[in-house]
Amino acid sequence: MQHYLNILKMELEDNLKLVKRKATYQKEAWKLCNYLNSHKPEIYRSDSIAEYSWIIHGNYNFSYKTSAFEMLKMSGVMRLIIENCFE
Repeated sequence: MQHYLNILKMELEDNLKLVKRKATYQKEAWKLCNYLNSHKPEIYRSDSIAEYSWIIHGNYNFSYKTSAFEMLKMSGVMRLIIENCFE
């Protein structure tokens, strides 16, 4: 059981890193939207646009790992964990 929980913990830690990266991306994308909406196109500054080039040109797909959780569910260990929680 401990082995499954350790693997699940590692998977969750990896997913947390992805969530933090996604939050950073979304925050910066929101700042870009605010910048673009607050100025007329003819007065956009090239250095300001360049600052956000990684958002403009990026194609970020965030997919989370679930294999450890699925393995835990299929193994029958999940049932044991649930039973122990309610004893």
